Amino acid sequence: MRKSNGLSEPIGNYLTVVAAPFLSHPRSRGWRLTRVWEQVVGASLATHTEPVKLQEGVLTIRVDSPVWMHQLSFLQGELLEKLASLWQEEPVLRIELQRAPLQRQAGKKSKANKLKPTSEEIGQAQSLAGIIQDEPLRRAVERYLKNQMARNRQQQVGSG
Repeated sequence: MRKSNGLSEPIGNYLTVVAAPFLSHPRSRGWRLTRVWEQVVGASLATHTEPVKLQEGVLTIRVDSPVWMHQLSFLQGELLEKLASLWQEEPVLRIELQRAPLQRQAGKKSKANKLKPTSEEIGQAQSLAGIIQDEPLRRAVERYLKNQMARNRQQQVGSG
């Protein structure tokens, strides 16, 4: 029996299985922090910072200017306390600051710099999404996974 959205099972059942490798990646955990980021740092600081990755209790924060980096260094204790109350997925034990242009700003400048997925990434996306029987959903998930893999690779090249 199909549900009202046309799928035989809830989409969350598919996405949990397919996206699991990406959701556990340190960059994905950092990206998911963006949901509460403004609550943690406040509106003005949020426009100059973004969480990059969360790995083994260390949160890396990208900061767009030395002035804001200096300000953030004084607020680390307060940020750790706020993160402890607002972020339950993984404890943040330490903060590292990274001076670099924000990715959300860089992404707005040009789509010409966007990397295309490699043949290996395309194969991985097709393999992961292959469990989905609904063809339009499978194609959408494949497209998302290919783009996410290319984006992760681009971030690794940019930060490495």
